[in-house]
Amino acid sequence: MKRIYIMLIAIIITASFIFSYNSYQKRRFNVATTEIHNSSTIETNVDELWCGSFQLAWNELTEKLGGKIYFEDEKSGSERILNERKFVKEMLKEDDYYIKIKESPFNSRELKEEIYSEMLEKFGTDKSSLLESLNFDTVNGIIIYSIIEKKFNFLNEFEDLGKKDFSDIYGNTKQIKYFGKGSDSDENLKDNAQILYDNDLGSYIIKLNTKEDEEIILYKTENVKLFSIEELYDEIIELSTNYKGRNYLRSNDTLEIPYINLNTVINYSDICNRTIKGTNGKYIEMALQDISFSLTPTGGNVKSEATIKEIALSIPKIYNFNSPFAVFIKEKDKEKPYFATKILDTTFLILD
Repeated sequence: MKRIYIMLIAIIITASFIFSYNSYQKRRFNVATTEIHNSSTIETNVDELWCGSFQLAWNELTEKLGGKIYFEDEKSGSERILNERKFVKEMLKEDDYYIKIKESPFNSRELKEEIYSEMLEKFGTDKSSLLESLNFDTVNGIIIYSIIEKKFNFLNEFEDLGKKDFSDIYGNTKQIKYFGKGSDSDENLKDNAQILYDNDLGSYIIKLNTKEDEEIILYKTENVKLFSIEELYDEIIELSTNYKGRNYLRSNDTLEIPYINLNTVINYSDICNRTIKGTNGKYIEMALQDISFSLTPTGGNVKSEATIKEIALSIPKIYNFNSPFAVFIKEKDKEKPYFATKILDTTFLILD
């Protein structure tokens, strides 16, 4: 009797809101020191965790600035990949994302209230961990805020399977909570899952079906330790396309999926405080993204907010009367001056 055990190593949700064919390379970014409510301040690798909300904000900024963004220092950062725009808002249902662009001058409190009001109208909620933590007060700049919010429900509610071992990439084992389908579970739970690939050697791909037509793909493979997100997804496409085996769960198969509760902030610090080419000193002061993801027996949700604060640098101007000039003196509110002179040379100037 064959059983399928899913010890979750890689999770890729194939609806366009969670992944696009972009290569984020193996680059680490420091997590924001900004205190974000209910978010863990852990170091995050965007090659291990990605959501399209920041790309949406970046796309809007490039449009405002008239094209791809390059920096005067010519160092290569994440802007190289972001400029490719491999994820765009047209890849999402319009009901599932929101973008706000505001140019100065504006009041931070009023801007937040405006965003909250529009979010409430669109999503039915005005909660935002990211907005609560940020101050948008600025001079001569642009604020871009974006959010993607998705909720999905499995066709049938999975069973709670209690605690079982999970072995991490470092060889440590801990007891964590699982849900899924046992060998003697309700027959209807088979409809929740489809086998996309199984090599009978411990590597397999399972797709979970939802009422909203979001597809959650679970891929267990040794390659998860070595491959990038893009490489893993490319492998999923190749393996599932060529797979000719059984694609359904049998009554006595077992499916075990860990509960997931992810909440992380990414600070794209490598694109901040660098002068943007061709903009007379503009730079990005802040680039943050908040990502939350949960998976439970009933379904799950993805919510990701991003904000970019672009500043038009105020270059100091020197007002220097070091060449011929004129002086006029008049009483306030009077039309004519009572004194006037031209300073054409140093005759009337103090030399020492």
